Amino acid sequence: MSWETVKYKGVEYRSLFALCKHLKKNYQKTLERIARGYSIESAIEVDDLRSCPVRDYKGKVYKSVKEFREAYEFRNSGYLTLLLKTKTYEQISKERLENPTFIAKKIAREMGLKGIKELLAYLQLPKSTYNDRVKRGMTVKQALGLEN
Repeated sequence: MSWETVKYKGVEYRSLFALCKHLKKNYQKTLERIARGYSIESAIEVDDLRSCPVRDYKGKVYKSVKEFREAYEFRNSGYLTLLLKTKTYEQISKERLENPTFIAKKIAREMGLKGIKELLAYLQLPKSTYNDRVKRGMTVKQALGLEN
């Protein structure tokens, strides 16, 4: 990408690096954004990705990364940033909703409990039994004994 000619707003540049240098933009950030699927225009024009709209795998649009992070219950942006180095928001949201730990925590909160540990104690279910059931392919609700 860096050695190919790049066209931006009707002007052709020798390379992406030359474009970034001309516009005084961070080349590495621009390159990372393009690698994540941003167009050259978006990669150049967006100053702060945290304030950009984010789309999950169902097509729902969140106003910002913070809103996305809160909806999918990531504790901080650091882990989310780490995931974004190799995945898109769509992939992250889909995997998050399929994650047994995330599902179990959500069930615990719906029942007014703090987390999985408290949920397992409430259900009088040993953690090893729960983990074994999940590993064997049961859904989280089946592993917890909440459905057949």
